[in-house]
Amino acid sequence: MSEKKEAIKQLLEMGVTIKFPFKSQIDSWYGDLSIHKSEFVGDIKKPRYYISPHMEYYYDINEVVNRFCEEAFTSKNFGLVQMNLMRKYVGFENDYDLERPTKELREMFAEEGKLVDEEYKEKF
Repeated sequence: MSEKKEAIKQLLEMGVTIKFPFKSQIDSWYGDLSIHKSEFVGDIKKPRYYISPHMEYYYDINEVVNRFCEEAFTSKNFGLVQMNLMRKYVGFENDYDLERPTKELREMFAEEGKLVDEEYKEKF
C-alpha cells in the first residue's frame, strides 16, 4: 500500500473523517466524498468503514481505503478533473457552461481525465 493510502488508513484508525470535493458528472454540483469509521455494529466486533454519499460500508480497512482513493483521485471524480482544468486554463469557468457541456468540453474532460488517471497510477 502506498504512503498516501497508509496515511489515510492511520487517520481512519484514529477516528478521523476524511472529505474530498467530489462531482459525479460534469454538470453536477460539488459535494463531498467522505470516508469514516463507525463503532461496532451489533454482535460484530469489527469496526465498519463508510464511504458517503454512496453509503457503502466495508469491514476491511484496506478495501475501503482503496475504494475511496479510486473514487476521489481518478477521473471518476469530475470535480478533480475540473480543478485541474481550472488551473491550466485562465478563464475556464467563464468560457464554458458546465451546466450545458458541449462536445468540446466533454472532450477536454476526457483528455484531462486520462492525465488524472496516469497521475493516480504514479502516486497511489
